This record gives sequence, structure tokens and C-alpha cells, in this order.
Amino acid sequence: MRNSTRILLILFAILMLAIASASVVACGDDDDDDDDDSSIDDDTDDDDDDDDDDDDDDHDDDDDDHEVHWSYDGETGPDNWADLSDEWAACDDTKQSPIDIVVSSVDSKSLDDLEFHYEASTIEVVNNGHTIQVNPKDGDNYVMKGGVKYNLLQYHWHAESEHTIDGAHSDMELHLVHQKDGSSGLDDLLVVGVMIDSGAENSSYKPIWDSIPSEEGTNSVTDKVDAADLIPGDANYYNYPGSLTTPPCTESVDWHVLKSGETLSDVQLKTFTDLYDHNYRPVQALNGRTVEYDND
Repeated sequence: MRNSTRILLILFAILMLAIASASVVACGDDDDDDDDDSSIDDDTDDDDDDDDDDDDDDHDDDDDDHEVHWSYDGETGPDNWADLSDEWAACDDTKQSPIDIVVSSVDSKSLDDLEFHYEASTIEVVNNGHTIQVNPKDGDNYVMKGGVKYNLLQYHWHAESEHTIDGAHSDMELHLVHQKDGSSGLDDLLVVGVMIDSGAENSSYKPIWDSIPSEEGTNSVTDKVDAADLIPGDANYYNYPGSLTTPPCTESVDWHVLKSGETLSDVQLKTFTDLYDHNYRPVQALNGRTVEYDND
């Protein structure tokens, strides 16, 4: 009997040791599971971060998609400018530019003289994707009309000409954009248009043409350029109220298309038209506006 009791006690002790060992192993597995779960959570966080980055990229793409582009052809061309952006609704208004100037229909009278006050200035030449533009960087460049000063902001070119004379285009047209002294934004603009046709070379164009960026961008020019060398000596002009000829087509422009034009050699014309040979807006309806001619 006494031996049987001892045997039972030994068996009971062995059983308890086995249960304890199993419990330790089970706790160890739980810790491993927790570590595995933690790793999964980390991967999930990384995936979430990646998703957030993807979302940011998507938003950036959306911003790019919402940037409005315009051109001179097709769905983004002149016929559709007003529909491309609410800010360009003026492109369908009634005082738009350019126009066809019918010489026999103009009101010939004595108008205020255009007094050009240009000087040799350091410039930068910009290829902005729509034209070649020159920005004067120094000097006091302006015109006076009726005692009012208009500062030269920039000048640029179109091929063919935007304005037509009796239905005929010139090879190119130079636009010199001025703004009334003290004005800002797109208010109180005075633009001078100069017709350009094939003929004698104009050497004053050389520092500009030599600096044209072949792709969109800006080049500084060390040689100074005097805008007076780009316009004719005869400042008689056709005058009418109009607009910018590109979006947003704001109707804040006092237009002065000079009767006399300038010439460029065929090589000089080709320098521009190799980049832009169709960057002009078609003529717009006059809609009752009067075109005046300075006959003084």
C-alpha cells in the first residue's frame, strides 16, 4: 500500500512537470505571434504611406490636368478659347482683336501723335511656347500720347500678321505692348502693331534672333537693343479700341497699327517661322467699332 502511494505521487509529479512545460512553450508561441503581427502592421503602415504618396501623386496629376492650355489650332484653338476657361469668356465679346482694316472705310482725321521714347536697353529673349518675346531689363522706354505716358512692357511677334489690311496678311507682325504709367494688371494697355514683309535685312534684329531659345526658356542678351530700330520712321497709325489677341482676350487695348511697315530678309523671316509659322488669331468682327486713321 505504501509503495502504491509513492508510485502515485511520482506519477502526479511527472504530470505536473509536463503541464508546466507545455504552458511555457505555449507562451513562447504567443510572443512569436505578437512579433509576426507587429511585422504585418509595419508592412501595412508602409503600404498606407505608399498609398498616401500615390494619392498625392494623383492630386498632382489632377492639378496638371486642370491647367488650361491654349493653341492656335484644333480643340484648344481660337474658336474654342472662350470655352476653355471661365476667365477667358471675353474671347467671345464684341471688341476683339485683331481686325481687318478696310482702308476705304476708316475715319481719317487728325489724331494725337505717338511720340516714341526708346533707348538702347539690355534685354532678355523668351521662347514662351506661343511666340518669341523680348523683355527690356533697363532703360526708360515709353510712348507719349495726348500727354499720357505709356511704359513699354514687352514686344513679340506673330506669323503671319494678325491684323490684315484690305484682307491681306503681311508675313509677320510686331506687337509692342505698353501700359499707362501707374496702371497695373491688364488695365490701360496701348499696343503698337508693325507690319513686316520680306525685303531688306534689318541688322538690328541680329542680337535678338541670335539669342532665340530653340525650346521654351529664356536667354539674356549682352548686346543692348533699341526698340526704335525695329519700327518705321513714319508713325501715322490706324486706331481702334480692341483686346489682347491671346487669352484672356481682355478688352483693354488701345490699338495703333502703323500704316508704314518694316522688312526682314527671307533668312530672318525663316529664323522665326522655323519655330512659329502659324501663331496668329484670325480677324474678328468689327461689331460697329470705328477705325480711325491719323492723317496729320
